[in-house]
Amino acid sequence: MDSSLDVQGVTGGSAASGAERDPLSVEPAVSGTRGARLWFGRHAVSLGWFVPLIVLGTAVHAAALTSRAAPGELPGAVAAVVFGTLAALLLWMLARRLHLTQPAAALAVFVFLLSPLALTAHTTASLPNAVAPVLLAGVIVVIDPRRSTRLRMIVGAIVAAILAVVLLLELAASGAPATSSVIGRWWALDPAILILGTGCSVAALAVARLRPFGLVSLGLVLLALRPGADMLVPAAALWLPLAALLVAGTVQAAAQAAWEAGFTAVWLEIVAGIFLVAVVGVFIFAAPALAPGYRTLLEGSPGGQPGQPGAVPTFAQSGVVGDAAAGATPPASAGAEVPGTDDPTGPAAEAESGRALAGAQTAARASIGLQLSTNPQLQLSAEATAELVAGDVDVRSVLTLAQLLASTPVAVSDFPAVAGEVGAPRRQILISSLGGRASTGSSAVLNDVSAYFENLAPPLGGANVVSTDDGVLVIFPFGEPADLLPAGQGP
Repeated sequence: MDSSLDVQGVTGGSAASGAERDPLSVEPAVSGTRGARLWFGRHAVSLGWFVPLIVLGTAVHAAALTSRAAPGELPGAVAAVVFGTLAALLLWMLARRLHLTQPAAALAVFVFLLSPLALTAHTTASLPNAVAPVLLAGVIVVIDPRRSTRLRMIVGAIVAAILAVVLLLELAASGAPATSSVIGRWWALDPAILILGTGCSVAALAVARLRPFGLVSLGLVLLALRPGADMLVPAAALWLPLAALLVAGTVQAAAQAAWEAGFTAVWLEIVAGIFLVAVVGVFIFAAPALAPGYRTLLEGSPGGQPGQPGAVPTFAQSGVVGDAAAGATPPASAGAEVPGTDDPTGPAAEAESGRALAGAQTAARASIGLQLSTNPQLQLSAEATAELVAGDVDVRSVLTLAQLLASTPVAVSDFPAVAGEVGAPRRQILISSLGGRASTGSSAVLNDVSAYFENLAPPLGGANVVSTDDGVLVIFPFGEPADLLPAGQGP
């Protein structure tokens, strides 16, 4: 018998046919199984593109989660991973609704799940992580022509309202200025997605169906560029779906333009070809720069120096930490001559020399911060990781943590900036656990941290240790000893 007749009989044949069939027969179950097989047959190719990416993304997120999340942050981080996976599913649906091919939609999901910036955002608890799937689901409804106009308008208004509220909450959140901008810390973790996402957002303005997404993406980038912006994860959680979608969408549009344009549109073929070459070039040349970002998130890879994975900075191993703790070379005095400032060419040359010196010091902090972040004894929040690898953290924090980690595991939730200190290295450490013991409300942890930091000899000594609602806060005196920076990288 033709199987199509079975389906017709179950789903609504003639009245006579319905009267002859027993409504309690097992045919509906058989039809359900057949329907499932038919659905799987229609979507097998899509599942072949999508499911492996989800499995791979979940595995990599789990690895990043177990190595980076502090004990007290684990439930929120797990929830963030779940929201990220749900957002990936919705991103696939949105890409297909926008008529992206399956390979292009898979590219969007790949970028969204597996870039270093994505691993940071998707393993950190934040409100935008929970909001992103809601916004994606709303956009899918809004662009679906099968829905009623009234419903699409209502959902569109809700999406706009939610986005506005989240952005206003993040803008109103208080925080001290960072020594490097949010964009600077994005760059430290993932230069490829920053270049591609921003560039493709601009290119999307020329593609009608992608133009609204390009405008919103550029708006979020501008918010991250504003003075005083210091919200790495919330900004990234909202921007990443758009960036991933626009990278895939503009690549597909450029490929179609280059392939389908006739002789009357040679200029279009040339522009599209240049764009595609540029995208491939970014992938090729930025790929090596992604390695440090992955090293800060995934445990078990060398910190860029010889020795065991996760080892403390090599300059500390060579005796700098020990000498400092024993009271070796004191920090340079305020009146000491800074190399390069005696250039006889005048104030302009002095200013340029000062900028070069500050850049060298930031690079030195970033280098030792990256090495420290790979230590398996150290658990860092995404914000603390970004601050370390961007060179925002005072060298004393890095050196003292390196020593402490030799004897016990430590979890750091943040390196808070002191209010009013714009451009200065962050000289505070917020410790959330010590030796597996949560620091919040624990007098034992407070006493242990105080005993360690308050008994260090200059130039590492002199720190004040206090208890806060978020953990134990270590505060170093103002003025970073520049000669503690690794040789050849500092002044």
